[in-house]
Amino acid sequence: MDFLQFSFSYRLHEFYLSPILRVGTYVRLLSWMKANTPHDNPDREDITLALNTFKQVDTVIRQVRTPACTLSDVKKLCF
Repeated sequence: MDFLQFSFSYRLHEFYLSPILRVGTYVRLLSWMKANTPHDNPDREDITLALNTFKQVDTVIRQVRTPACTLSDVKKLCF
């Protein structure tokens, strides 16, 4: 598949959802980083702060999102 053909196949609402769908991935990545960072490492404090922030964002997203909300449901609402 040609790259341009692939990139234009997305609709605008799919690009809006991409960052929201990645928040859980960031939480898992930061959790792994924190677990594997030595306690005396100066970056550990920043990793912990970022992890807590992303956890709060993830909690808000989960509270706002309805359980039945999927990408196909969003497509139906938008078009």
